[in-house]
Amino acid sequence: MTANISPVGNSQFLDVNGNPLSGGKLYTYEAGTTTPLAAYTTAEGDVPQPNPVILNSLGTLDDPLYLANGVAYKIIVKTSAGVSLGLEYDDIYGVAAADTTADEWLEFTGTFTYVSSTSFTVSGDQTSIFQVSRKLKTQNTAGIAYSNIASATYSAPDTTVTVTNTFLTLDSGLSQIWYGFLEPTHSSIPETTIGTAVRVGTQAEAQSALGVYSTTEVDDAIDAAVAAVPTSPSHNFRNRIVNGNFIVDQEYVAASTTFTSGAAYKRAIDMFYAWCTGANVTGQQVTVSGLKRYRFTGAASNTLVGLLHSIEAANSADLAGGDATFSVKLSSTSVTSVTWAAYYANTTDTFGTLASPTRTSIATGTFTITSTEARYSASLTGISSSATTGIEIALTTGALTAGNTLDVGEFQLEKGAIDLADIEFEKVDIALQEARCRHGWFEKLVLIVGTASSYRVQTTFARKRVTPTIGTVTFNAGSGATFSISNGSIYALTNHNIDYAAATIPLLCGLHG
Repeated sequence: MTANISPVGNSQFLDVNGNPLSGGKLYTYEAGTTTPLAAYTTAEGDVPQPNPVILNSLGTLDDPLYLANGVAYKIIVKTSAGVSLGLEYDDIYGVAAADTTADEWLEFTGTFTYVSSTSFTVSGDQTSIFQVSRKLKTQNTAGIAYSNIASATYSAPDTTVTVTNTFLTLDSGLSQIWYGFLEPTHSSIPETTIGTAVRVGTQAEAQSALGVYSTTEVDDAIDAAVAAVPTSPSHNFRNRIVNGNFIVDQEYVAASTTFTSGAAYKRAIDMFYAWCTGANVTGQQVTVSGLKRYRFTGAASNTLVGLLHSIEAANSADLAGGDATFSVKLSSTSVTSVTWAAYYANTTDTFGTLASPTRTSIATGTFTITSTEARYSASLTGISSSATTGIEIALTTGALTAGNTLDVGEFQLEKGAIDLADIEFEKVDIALQEARCRHGWFEKLVLIVGTASSYRVQTTFARKRVTPTIGTVTFNAGSGATFSISNGSIYALTNHNIDYAAATIPLLCGLHG
């Protein structure tokens, strides 16, 4: 057996007064335990040190301290009276000489006993060394044998190791055991599947073990993958919520808006609607630590605040029949409970109104929140196969009282069951986010026609999938009439008189809101 010089114990030890620790005791144990483990006086590991080793009058060892090769030790030094000085060193390995040739095998220096041609026992719990599938090399009467560990079971006081032999077998002359790293011929790679299949198995077994497939198998796999592609509408975004980070606000541009108690849904910010009961509240886009949030501010007598987002069937049909995960960041200065609810539309993309909803519940639950922003999540498991018509997510609270706030951020719905710790909000480039929001926003069309006698202004305002309304005003030429257009109505506008020429003057303008 080989041994290497110990990095601890071969120098002088001093007592608390700085004097040599004469008569001190140096103990050697198995790492992490109080089980004595022999150390040695020579690099050959053939002369054991006493345990403990007694320090001489200089506080040093009479003979150098060597540790068994590849074995972890714990070393403790005490006074001659056995009093601890706090000198304890764990997980210590001997240091190999600079000219030592690297070897792929580590020798096991503990006590072992031959049992059969496929098993032996070792003293103590050695399952961390004798791991299943690890490669072993052993010295036997018939020569060097190579084996794989099939099992290692500890039952005090011994560990029983059972092996599968790959070259020769164990015999009663078992005298040395090594556990290995790598070797070209007798590799120390675990061979439960890969090594055995590659070395002694059929071509098919080797291909399967190594993950190598024939062209026919590859073609079959491709065909299966193509067949598995869903035929329902799909998308390019993990988060099915548009503007879930509340970064786009085309209507209010971060200005505060009031939600009237008991009124119908009102747009809060692009792609979201809100409502309240008991007393009016306000809402607006705010910036918190550089990130956008939607903030509600409460009022006395308020009893409820709600926030709603509808997802078109084209962006959610593939969730039907499976699982999804909803997550959101929340904080409030007074509200401690937020209820979430998920629905699907009874008719494609038609969810009804606050007073008369046309939707079916998928799941509901409650988040307990604090004044410190945190991410909360809920699982939508076993979504109905009928939920191909669009999905709606709503948040509601109890009373949001005067001066108190509720902040909402990073609203997300994604496919699959996902642990809260693994959820990461999907960030979308703002320009692309704006384009997605315009799909659900309104467009304004202004048509101005004129003749020598009059001008006529027509305006068309349409929210997506809603029949447009038209407003018209006619005024005489030269009258200096002025106008403005807002939400389908004509309003007076000063300092912008309309002039004309004798010929007809048509002008067509298309505007995004």
